[in-house]
Amino acid sequence: MRWQSEDACPGAVMKTLLAGRLSRARALPWPAKKRAVHAGVWLLCVGIGLRLVGFARTQRLLERLVSAPRDDPIRLDRERADRDVERDRAAVARAAHLVPFGTCLTRALTLWALLRRRGIETVLKVGVRKHGDALAAHAWLESDGVPIVTPAEVAGYAAFREPLIPRSRKARS
Repeated sequence: MRWQSEDACPGAVMKTLLAGRLSRARALPWPAKKRAVHAGVWLLCVGIGLRLVGFARTQRLLERLVSAPRDDPIRLDRERADRDVERDRAAVARAAHLVPFGTCLTRALTLWALLRRRGIETVLKVGVRKHGDALAAHAWLESDGVPIVTPAEVAGYAAFREPLIPRSRKARS
């Protein structure tokens, strides 16, 4: 099949999109690049885990890999914790555009692991909503009952009552 122009070729379109994303990534300051690369590695690992061994086994593996908050967790001031949450959320969002497996579940599990490593407890939530004749599902994180995404991302989704990754046993008691 011959294309009318070079720009109409799907490969050229992909190349243009990727070039734009990479040029924006190059413009980031070094700490943001480092976080995005770190998030990208985690995204790949979580995505591969979900496809090879499924959700439950990937979840258990992540819980073992990422140390749980200690009995007496380091108390981050709220401003610093909020800043870390936003920086890691942005890093995962950036990396999800560049690596495969960027589904909402993969992004949420990756962000959960990154934040837990910092001692920030979150809960993975999954919700559904009716989308035409079908059901649409979405995964996101909550911290103290507040979604770590924009309200528009979870608007209309009814979350399951029980979280998929509950708070650690010690944090609940």
